[in-house]
Amino acid sequence: MFGQIIIPQAVLNELQYARTPEKIKNWIITKPAWLKVRNVAVSPSDKLENLDYGEREAIFLAKELGADAILIDEKDGRREAAKLGFITIGTLSVLDRAAETNLISFAEAINRLRKTPFREPKQIVEALLKKHK
Repeated sequence: MFGQIIIPQAVLNELQYARTPEKIKNWIITKPAWLKVRNVAVSPSDKLENLDYGEREAIFLAKELGADAILIDEKDGRREAAKLGFITIGTLSVLDRAAETNLISFAEAINRLRKTPFREPKQIVEALLKKHK
């Protein structure tokens, strides 16, 4: 679907927090070849202060890379990224696209996602589950 995903160091750090589920921590330790980590050249600390550091760095990295789109789930982060002209893509959109091309079972992916700290928008998930029955 995507040739590669580039994340900032702050997002990598978030995926290694003590409260992060073990499966996610183990996955990020042996991250796939398509996942790249980059440092952000400009510190975003004084801008977009209403966002978590990971979202701020993701937006600044997308700007540095000249990206058209950004993978981001947090509502405020999506809003700020859209203000800057980015197409915002969330986890559910990625899973929806993957299910449409038969790369995954949407229901199985949602069951696995529910075991993580992901906050699911119930109405959207239910609509997508019906779509992919």
